[in-house]
Amino acid sequence: MYVEYRTRKDLPCNELYQLFLAVGWAKEDETTQEMIDNFNIGFINSCE
Repeated sequence: MYVEYRTRKDLPCNELYQLFLAVGWAKEDETTQEMIDNFNIGFINSCE
């Protein structure tokens, strides 16, 4: 069996933020625009 992993991590910040809002992991009144603009950094730098 051959498994190919996609290593391109083009994760949209705003969509991640909306997901985190939906599940209660982020709060609108506590999140700045700078935080939203960098929301994907933790995912981009993980498990390369």
